[in-house]
Amino acid sequence: MDKGLLDLGEDREKFGYIQSAAQDLAKKLLENRLDLIAAASVVLGGDLPDDDSTMSLCKQAITVHWQTYGSRLSTME
Repeated sequence: MDKGLLDLGEDREKFGYIQSAAQDLAKKLLENRLDLIAAASVVLGGDLPDDDSTMSLCKQAITVHWQTYGSRLSTME
C-alpha cells in the first residue's frame, strides 16, 4: 500500500476484489503451513522483498479477481 498499489479510492467494486483475493489467499496459506509462517512473519513486522514467495501469492490472488490490476504491477516492478 505504501507504493500505491492498492489505491482503491471510493470504488467499492475494487474493495470487493481485494476481499475475495484475501479469502483465497487465506485458504492457500492454511493449505501450506510453511507459506503461512512466512506470511505471518511479515505481519509481525518483517520486511517483504519484491521477489518473496508471499508477494507472489498476494499478486496471484489479487489478479485472479481484479484482472486489470496486473498493469499496475508491471509499472511498479
